[in-house]
Amino acid sequence: NEETEAPEEATLRRWEREQAQLKANVIEQDTEEWQRDSAFAGLERVGGVDLSYVKGNDTSACASLVVLSYPDLEV
Repeated sequence: NEETEAPEEATLRRWEREQAQLKANVIEQDTEEWQRDSAFAGLERVGGVDLSYVKGNDTSACASLVVLSYPDLEV
């Protein structure tokens, strides 16, 4: 029960639930008209973003962005 857990454990449980919800919303097939266009040759790049707060400080954070070639996944 989150009411009896340490604050860190309760936060971890909330994050785990949120991650499960996000995972359930992943779409694994093409859904856009442009993806079905014969002129579309496929993905050339993929990107990701991460935002991490400094432990103990909810106003300072570090953000990272990476763009990789696809399918080689080279930066």
